[in-house]
Amino acid sequence: MYVTNTLWSAFQDPVPVTVRCDSATTCYASNRFTADPADDAGPFATESAQIAKIPSEEAECAAIAPGEERVFHMWYSKSQGPRDGLSILAKNDATLDVQPIASLLSDMECGVEVFPFWTQGYKGTSQVTVVRSHNTTVKDTPGEDRTEFFIQHLTSDGTILTGSTPCSEAAHPEAGESWADYAQFRPRMAPAMHQVNVEQPYFRVWSLTGDSGGGITIIFWLGFVSLMLAEMMWNRVSNHH
Repeated sequence: MYVTNTLWSAFQDPVPVTVRCDSATTCYASNRFTADPADDAGPFATESAQIAKIPSEEAECAAIAPGEERVFHMWYSKSQGPRDGLSILAKNDATLDVQPIASLLSDMECGVEVFPFWTQGYKGTSQVTVVRSHNTTVKDTPGEDRTEFFIQHLTSDGTILTGSTPCSEAAHPEAGESWADYAQFRPRMAPAMHQVNVEQPYFRVWSLTGDSGGGITIIFWLGFVSLMLAEMMWNRVSNHH
């Protein structure tokens, strides 16, 4: 039995995601959020509290070697602009028009097995829909709890947005390199995420013929059969007399 709930991402905890650098050269990544004081007021205040759950070191610029993996936390801010969230920079050349800068790791289910599945991200802005699954039919296996990241590419403008990453706010760490020669991958969490719960179906007698109507039908037929059996027994007793 499947039950799917659609949730506001802003009111959920940040979701950990493994990021792999797919560039042929070093990637530079950061994950910075800035709370809007206006959104910290009122009954639904979550900005500062949620941002505080993201390790502070993620906001700093980190060098990631080609093929190296690093864990970050995705979240959707109610006041989120294009500058908030994960940023991954890579040396820009003609290959980045068709090659990914980085990939996000999902737990893909195939039958009863779970396989790592890398979803590729290209220069520009992409929307990421998060789907979490809790499956009690495969309890105590890797498939019991899974998280998947579905990337939808929105724009191919890889220009580094001013204020979106501390990496480009400092001099390039490699001699002779310039941030002007780099492209940016901006995966942005969708405002809604999905929680899928899979449970063992439970048996109900009236489910044989439907829900409440089926239950009434079965009660009717049980009563009818009981009356028929009672009449048969009465006729046998009468015939003996």
